[in-house]
Amino acid sequence: MAGESPPPFGAKKPAPGPSVKTFSCPSCGAGVILRAVGQSISVVCGSCGSVIDVTNENYQILSSAFQKNKVIPLIPLGQKGKLRGETWQVIGFMQRCDGSELYSWREYLLYNPFKGFRWLVESDGHWNYVIMTKSKPTIQHGDAKFLGETYKLFEKGTGKVTFVVGEFYWKVSAGETVQVEDYVCPPRILSSESGDQETVWSLGEYLDPGVIQAAFAISQPMPGRIGIAPAQPVKSSLLLRPLARYWAFFLVALLALQLLTVMLSSNEKLLHLSGVYTGNDVEKPKVTESFQLRKGTNVEVTFQSPVNNNWLELDATLVNDSTGAQYNFEQGVEYYYGSDSDGSWSEGAQHQENVISSVTAGTYHLNYQIVGPISVSAATAKEQPYNIDVRRGVVSWSNFFLALFLVSAFPVSVWWISSRYEQRRWADSNSEYNLVRSGGSDDD
Repeated sequence: MAGESPPPFGAKKPAPGPSVKTFSCPSCGAGVILRAVGQSISVVCGSCGSVIDVTNENYQILSSAFQKNKVIPLIPLGQKGKLRGETWQVIGFMQRCDGSELYSWREYLLYNPFKGFRWLVESDGHWNYVIMTKSKPTIQHGDAKFLGETYKLFEKGTGKVTFVVGEFYWKVSAGETVQVEDYVCPPRILSSESGDQETVWSLGEYLDPGVIQAAFAISQPMPGRIGIAPAQPVKSSLLLRPLARYWAFFLVALLALQLLTVMLSSNEKLLHLSGVYTGNDVEKPKVTESFQLRKGTNVEVTFQSPVNNNWLELDATLVNDSTGAQYNFEQGVEYYYGSDSDGSWSEGAQHQENVISSVTAGTYHLNYQIVGPISVSAATAKEQPYNIDVRRGVVSWSNFFLALFLVSAFPVSVWWISSRYEQRRWADSNSEYNLVRSGGSDDD
């Protein structure tokens, strides 16, 4: 979109006059078609490449430059198409390249007598629908603030016209060079082009190639998309904001429910046992006194022993005195420590909790047996104290963390996919504010 700002347009009906004018090129005599009569300033002859001044009927040649590498536009000049509910006609086409002249892109100038000019920009099979804007963004530290949105500086460099044909609203010519900066906020792209006289800003929006193909009835295959375009949106990114709101709502609800559970939990101690394991013989099973569960709830059994480089195990059964219903469980403690070439180490724990869920109301007792290392003789036997505590109505955090995992799994997956997508996008950026180089890791 090189050149000056386009002329202003309103909603009024254009003045009467010919909508299309033809004349002979003053350089080669080939026919030249002028479609935006009264709006275009120059037209490039499709035969010889001469740039002709069309501001008056003298048709003065502004420059003559034979263009060696002729480019055939995918959308031919004069083709009409409907975008955003308006009919547009292609009146100009140019190909431009960057400073290295290794990368090129193509730009189509669209015209509507009531709406003015728009652009279609195609690069590596990706398309942007672009409108020029007189409003300028606020630029600070690689961010462009524009119409309530923040755009990130993606790339900057040089844009050089390598081929041009058709008519334009400024005096265009092959070889024309401008300085370009692109800021992105997918699916939109904010661009500035600075020439000798002024800086022109434009706002573009990414369009699917299928939309362009249908709008302009393009029969031939569309250029294949290569990589990820600066303004190309990712569907997972579009889901992130609403997902974040829903996730925050469910997280607050989950925390509130867990807090209510903590407040209402009785955490009542039903039984406490202390004993000593001698280790010189297999201990016989023991039976505790009965205790009452006034209503159905969970039961937590905590087994604790200050073992050091040793272990101890509790084999127990919770028995309903009336029905004989049984809840069997085993839980052990073990703790080992030492040092090696890598330094000190330790493993295990000296206590363990076991929660039995949904225990019905009733009177219960505990059958239990302590199992541990057997000593060879009474002289070598080592006494090992232990404690057993039984509580009812304890707070269970396992269900909370399971629910948290289920609520978070999909949003986290979407965030991860979106992050990988953004890494691939920003890998092609040359901005000093590149999100990949400054804050993330490179892609594969």
